[in-house]
Amino acid sequence: MSRLEELKEKYAVQQGFDSWKELWFDTANFKHANERIDELVKMYAKECSQASLEKASEKTSIIENETSYVKQSEINIEENIVLL
Repeated sequence: MSRLEELKEKYAVQQGFDSWKELWFDTANFKHANERIDELVKMYAKECSQASLEKASEKTSIIENETSYVKQSEINIEENIVLL
């Protein structure tokens, strides 16, 4: 099961349903469907962003006062972008 599938199931349970399929069939109109998809996309994007930042931070630089930071150039490297 892909991470997106897992998030769909997790979201459905959070909304009081047993599964994404049950939630989807319960969606009464297009407006509610869009709202639910928007929420799911936000959850997925947040996890991808977090994973990408964590991967980029593996290449952190240490400055003189021992504070770590991630260079913007590391964040922008395509191989550091994680799609779950």
